[in-house]
Amino acid sequence: MTTESSPLTIAQLAELAGVSTATVSKVVNGRSEVSSETRAAVEELIRRHGYRRQRRRSTPTALVELVFHALEGDYPVEITKGVAQVARKHELTVAVSDVHRDSAEGDAWLEGVLRRRPSGVIAVFSGLTLAQHDLLARREIPLVLLDPADTPPAATSRPSARATGTAA
Repeated sequence: MTTESSPLTIAQLAELAGVSTATVSKVVNGRSEVSSETRAAVEELIRRHGYRRQRRRSTPTALVELVFHALEGDYPVEITKGVAQVARKHELTVAVSDVHRDSAEGDAWLEGVLRRRPSGVIAVFSGLTLAQHDLLARREIPLVLLDPADTPPAATSRPSARATGTAA
């Protein structure tokens, strides 16, 4: 096995979890074809022992993913306009995800984000799970939380001007 400071391989994680390397790979890559119990067990092993993905020099797309809990009312429209205005200045495209609409499909929105390989994610809702935070971090996708209603695990957030009266 490895030392405490050395992350485990997929094969080592699979052996510890009693599952196939394909199953661990699906968990690591955020695929949905794994039972919630197996996913939780593998993610716990990854948190405890670590896992370092092999570096493939994949360039993120010139895309910012804007994730809303629900696309209802004027608030999402105004946020989208502001993000699009800044994105244009940096030659980025904006993709919009509606978690509420996709909630019946579990983490379908997150799987879409991972497939698109955005330069970053702006989440305008609360309730990201620790596993979702970890998956974005493992993929080295920067995450910004806008107006979180709860304290996210191991993440830095800043309230918007709407909440504090100051510029975000």
